[in-house]
Amino acid sequence: MPSLKETDAISKKQFVADEVKVDSDERTLTAVISTSGIDRDGDIILPSGMDIEKYELNPVVLWAHDHSGTPIGRAQWVKKGRKVITAKVEFAKTDLAEEIYQLFKGGFLKAFSVGFISKKSHKPTPDDIRKWPEWADAYRIIDEWELLEFSAVPVPANADALAMAVKSADVELSDDNKKAFGIEDEPEVYKDTEMDATEGDTATIDKPLIVIARHIPLIPHRPNQVMRLRRHISPEEVAAGVQKKLSGKVIW
Repeated sequence: MPSLKETDAISKKQFVADEVKVDSDERTLTAVISTSGIDRDGDIILPSGMDIEKYELNPVVLWAHDHSGTPIGRAQWVKKGRKVITAKVEFAKTDLAEEIYQLFKGGFLKAFSVGFISKKSHKPTPDDIRKWPEWADAYRIIDEWELLEFSAVPVPANADALAMAVKSADVELSDDNKKAFGIEDEPEVYKDTEMDATEGDTATIDKPLIVIARHIPLIPHRPNQVMRLRRHISPEEVAAGVQKKLSGKVIW
């Protein structure tokens, strides 16, 4: 099979919307999905050059450009203006689509990415720059392009807020999307019962010791043990030592 020409290569360009309007009754959102600003690759995609004819025959909206997966919705319309492209997305009634919809509704997601084929482009000329000074820093102007699809993409509007919401169970994410957002589950709280060193009573330690252990420096009594300790002591073993320390069993 012949390779794609350079002008037929599939490109993806990401944009984080300033505002996403959600209609809870329709389960839709309206947002800008692309602009004429310079992206991180130095490209400018002209909204006026978008060819949407074929896309309108199958106006799918994907999650993270997953062409083999199930669409999360469809575009009710896509409109091109002088500087921006705006779309209205209707979400499907699937678990994944509902998850992504709730993230947008909660303000945790605002990012979109267009997948397209560039049909005509050029480097900015002196005449271009005189007319549009902002093009001076651009590498390429994409004059004509065909929209293949656009996707919601996993760039949180506030990564810390999303992580806290997930960990507090205010937001439910699938394991795949936790991985996509870089959110790790907290390890289970380490629980044990130790005898109190002075009174002989039992005391329950209820702390996330594995988490604590990962941040405790190991200071061996003999310097020649440093490498051996670093190689062989696991966080779980350190946690056991921390548990004993907290319960008064040992003194470090």
